This record gives sequence, C-alpha cells and structure tokens, in this order.
Amino acid sequence: MGVATNTLAICTILISSQLHNAFGYISTSQSTANIVVSLIFCFWAAPLALNPIPGHLILFFWWVALFSHFAIACNRLIAVTRPIRYAKIFSTRNTKIVLIFVWAIPFLYSLIYEINGCNFYFNRLTLKWEYSETACGQMLSTYIDVIICYMMIISVLTIDITTYILMKRFNSHVRFPVHCPSDSNFTVQKVANNIVVKGASYIRRKKEISFYIQACCSISVYLVTVIFFYGVEGYIDSPIISFYMSTFLWEIVHMIDGSNERSFPKMPEERITTYSDKPQSLTQSRLPSLLNPPLMPAIPSRI
Repeated sequence: MGVATNTLAICTILISSQLHNAFGYISTSQSTANIVVSLIFCFWAAPLALNPIPGHLILFFWWVALFSHFAIACNRLIAVTRPIRYAKIFSTRNTKIVLIFVWAIPFLYSLIYEINGCNFYFNRLTLKWEYSETACGQMLSTYIDVIICYMMIISVLTIDITTYILMKRFNSHVRFPVHCPSDSNFTVQKVANNIVVKGASYIRRKKEISFYIQACCSISVYLVTVIFFYGVEGYIDSPIISFYMSTFLWEIVHMIDGSNERSFPKMPEERITTYSDKPQSLTQSRLPSLLNPPLMPAIPSRI
C-alpha cells in the first residue's frame, strides 16, 4: 500500500501543473524515499524474503523522508507568512540546493552503518530490526539516532502547528466585504469581482487548514513509530507483536505519507500570481486588502 499511495502522489504532482514548484519537487523527494523504504520492507523484512539487503538502505531513505518532511514544513510556513517573497526564497536554484542537502546529509550520515560493528539489520529469528551488539551499535540505538529522530519530528510538528495556527487566525479574519470606493470609476462589476475573489480565497483557506491538520497527523504517526521502535519494542518478548509494532507500523507511516500528499492544496503564492493576472478582479496594488481584509465599510451615499 505504501508503494501504491506514494506512486499516486508522484503521479498527482506530475499531472498537476500547479505542483510544478518547490513544494511539489520536495514532496516528490519524500514520496520517492517512502517508495524505496516500502519496497525494501516488501522484499526483505517479510519472513519469506529471499535476498538480504543492507540495513543501512532502510535508514538512509528513512532519513531522506524525515529531512523532506522538514523541508516541506518550512516551505509551507514561508508560503503562509511570506507569500509575496516565497517565489524568490524558493526559486528553482534554491530548491535544487535544498534537495541536494535533503539527500546528501542522510547519505553521508548513513555511511556510519557500513562500519563494522555499527550495522543495522533485520533479525529473522526475533522478527526485529536491531543494531549491532557493540559499543557503536548501542551508541546509535540509545543516543544518536534517537535524539536526531526526536529533534526532527518535534521540529516538523512544531512548524506544522505554527502554520496551522497562522492559517486559522487568518481564516477567522476573512470577511466578505463590499468595498465601494467613492470614485467615479466604481461599478457593480468590480464589487462582484471583489466578492468572488474573497469568497474563493476563504474556501481555499478552509481546504488548506484541513491539509495542515493531515500533515500534523502524519508527522505524529512518525513520532509514535519512533517511540515504539526505540522505547516500547525493547520490552516486548513476543516476535509477532514486535513485528507489528516496528516493521508493520513503519509501513503504515509511509502509506499515510503517500495518502496525505495526494490532497495538495494550492499554495498561497500561486493564488497571488493567479489573481494578479486578472487586473479586473484584483491587482498587485490591492494585495494587502486580500491578506488583511477590512471590515464591512459603510456604503457612501450618492446624492
């Protein structure tokens, strides 16, 4: 299921021209990592696996998925707080640099798992993912990997919650004002355009808030997985229960990731570009009124 949902997520990005941006590229990176992890689970972690695959590949793509999550969380936060500068901050060049770091850092870090005594493998007798019973393996499983996992997940969760609060606060101030300027160029058509634009913005904001809730739930599942794998699993003697609380739960995490990424909203900076291309409805000079809509003004009387 993880392979299917993440493949559909990538297809959604490729088909939708609205997702051919930094958000879509980083999401593709995350889905790719999820697909590889899911494939390794299918052909190696299963009891009937035929060929052993180095365990460090699992952790390498796990780290890629986590770093992609962090990059996407930052992308969403900047899109909400800096919609006008977003295109410059996440330009094509900067997005490529972000993607290089998202893959390079996990690759360099995962090389440690190839050192003798620092291995990560699947024990087919106990049905558990285990680190080597050495000083290096214990250091990784007890301190280094655990701390990094918690730091990454809590950081992403904090950023997503912050983004959700900002979106919720903005949405609570959205009104449907009928701004009637007193100049001679005022027409009913302009009022109608203003209402349509603001109404569409309100609907999109509601959809985006739902998306951010899904994102928070997705990263929360990551947190639960880490707690079970590094904490609870060590106290479980049953191989079957241990398998479901580690391997099976990991597969669920990557499946949820793919399902969540298929519900992409339209990003704020894209809405601004779309509206600014329609001078009859909303021009660049009127962007502040969209970001901070005024209350219902009094309609000036005409004698």
